[in-house]
Amino acid sequence: MLYSIFKRRRIKSKSIVFIFLICFLIWLQSSDKRPKQALKKLNTSQTENFNLKYVNFEKENQTLEQIISTLNTQYKINNFHFIKQILQEEQAESSKISNNSKINYPYPVPKFLVILIQVHSRLDYLKELINSLRETRHINESLVIFSHDLFDKEINKLIESVDFCATLQIFYPFSLQVYPDKFPGHDPNDCPKSIKKEEAKLRKCINADNPDTFGHYRESTIVQIKHHWFWKLNYVFDKLEITKSLKNLHILLLEEDHYVFQDSIHIMRKLTQEYV
Repeated sequence: MLYSIFKRRRIKSKSIVFIFLICFLIWLQSSDKRPKQALKKLNTSQTENFNLKYVNFEKENQTLEQIISTLNTQYKINNFHFIKQILQEEQAESSKISNNSKINYPYPVPKFLVILIQVHSRLDYLKELINSLRETRHINESLVIFSHDLFDKEINKLIESVDFCATLQIFYPFSLQVYPDKFPGHDPNDCPKSIKKEEAKLRKCINADNPDTFGHYRESTIVQIKHHWFWKLNYVFDKLEITKSLKNLHILLLEEDHYVFQDSIHIMRKLTQEYV
């Protein structure tokens, strides 16, 4: 009797877990619709009513590629007053390091920090990340850079509304949105991911002779994530004027679905002092 009751309860609990998993998968599927819709290339009518507040698009009928190029070269840091003084101090320290060969690594832990966030299309997750950053100690001593692979009006406006720290938006210029039907996006003649090498050669699809170590071919959506990751680091270290000259630059890498605790920056500084 007891065994029978226990068995029925186990079956009931398994059913509840199964129903929960089904509901969770349905939610995931519904939440993934935005990226597919957003991959459509922007036309003039989609961009004419949207200007980042620090950029004036004087030319009409600019392509998305031209807009992104303008944003990446004629940028302005929002709320720059938060970091103006501390950045000047770090630049002075960098000059000392450059001019004094006796100063050896490890250098003192800097107050100035770059928080570099890779952003795609998950607006709800990004809101939660921004809310967590708002509560983080020393966030006013940081430059938060949002690196996008999607030019999205709603996401851009959300970031413009941040008023508790210095922010900058940069845009990956080789995204699927900019190149929806050719390399580095998805080319119609790309080899399907799981096709056999012999069949790929018969089809004469792109790069048929060079699958990866697992026998798979290039997926533009996955490759974009990797290339974007390298591009944003290169941009901050080598292209961005205010950071490329810093000899003691510390960067915290985040993504749009991350969440930070209030003492994250404080703990990172403590760990750096202790172990570097």
